[in-house]
Amino acid sequence: MKKIAISMLASSILLMAADTAVNEDYKTHVELGYVTTSGNTDTDTFNLGSSVTKNWGKHAFKFTLDAQYAKSGSTEIKNKYTAELTYN
Repeated sequence: MKKIAISMLASSILLMAADTAVNEDYKTHVELGYVTTSGNTDTDTFNLGSSVTKNWGKHAFKFTLDAQYAKSGSTEIKNKYTAELTYN
């Protein structure tokens, strides 16, 4: 859960930096999801996806962050975190 909080903090900092930039060459995209079910099994699922792209003429940097976490009862069934920085 600590990793999820850090992931959310990092993506919000990137988004705030993109919003306060003077140059409008930033493109941002954020997805946030939470699903909980109950019945025969109780599951909680959380996901976060974020990307920030900065263009300088012919050059572009893109930072993507993806976090997925799920538990069924007290068993963790998914715990995946990825971060990627690309240059074009």
